[in-house]
Amino acid sequence: MGIIKAIGSSIGGTLADSYKEAIECPYLDNKTIAIPGVKLRQGSDRNTNLKGEAGIISNGSIIHVEENTVMLTIDGGKITNLVAEPGYYTLDNSSAPSIFAGDIKDSFKDLFRRVAYGGVPSTQQRVLYINLQRFPGIKFGTSTPIPYPDPRYNTTVELRMHGSFEVQIPDAEAAVKFYMEVMSKGAAAATRATTVEEVFSNNQYKGEFMLHLVSALNSLALENYSYNMINTQVLRLCDLAREASAETWGSRGLMLTGLQIEPISITDDSKKLLGDRLKADTMLDPNAQRAMMASSIARATEAAAANEAGAMMGFMGMNMAQMAGANMMGGMPTGPMGGPTNAGMGMGMGMGMGT
Repeated sequence: MGIIKAIGSSIGGTLADSYKEAIECPYLDNKTIAIPGVKLRQGSDRNTNLKGEAGIISNGSIIHVEENTVMLTIDGGKITNLVAEPGYYTLDNSSAPSIFAGDIKDSFKDLFRRVAYGGVPSTQQRVLYINLQRFPGIKFGTSTPIPYPDPRYNTTVELRMHGSFEVQIPDAEAAVKFYMEVMSKGAAAATRATTVEEVFSNNQYKGEFMLHLVSALNSLALENYSYNMINTQVLRLCDLAREASAETWGSRGLMLTGLQIEPISITDDSKKLLGDRLKADTMLDPNAQRAMMASSIARATEAAAANEAGAMMGFMGMNMAQMAGANMMGGMPTGPMGGPTNAGMGMGMGMGMGT
């Protein structure tokens, strides 16, 4: 039940007349993952074998394989042949199962031996084409906020994210895994296309993607990127998510190849948390403390000069407040002589005592 590559006069305008059947891929776009083969010019008088069921091929049929596709022949749900090199091939049931896939890894040879059909071929062999193009535009969004351990603010920020991602079945080995682990089986499934929408309407795949994305975000945080820098690191985030998904999605023949993220927002609670955190950081900054003290002294001086009981009483009250403030600011950085570095404090006290 093997495949022989057709050569010479096999390829030409009389292709459909030269063989019992000629099978080709009807179409593959970036929304279609897999599709059954159809007879060339099915329904026209050029095809000499129109008695069989659509999609079922017979011994001696020629099969056309195009770029970026993997062709499988299927018998009773089992793979009988695999071709990933473009060209024309003839089905030969007298030979062993065949692989045409360029440089083949040993692991792929072992996989094919395990899954390939080993019995006598039946009359129900079908052709299936699997698309190796990339599949972009798969939408995602966060139904609940994603916690992000922000290294800049040293706190957890809740992110809201939405965008799209891109996947691919990268090679022939992945195509076999996808057929085995993901595709629907049965008589009805054998005659219809498998679409990206159909596969990723399954909540499991979207849920797994979000887990991979969260893992990638945690790795990005360890690289000291604040939440407001994530949009500038989309390529890096995609690499990290691909690494996180390699085991689970790789076992099903899928690989994450692209990521697009709309501007990230944070929850109202996180906005308040960061606002409070910034205020606290400002209060702990010695330079900010000195600036606020100088501003307070300036306002107090203006208020003392306008005191209805007289400027003297105003300045005496200000002096007492400054002394209390000095005690409160005991933890501030000190000057060379051990006293506060705020020259304004000394000036204010001198003004109160010298009059």
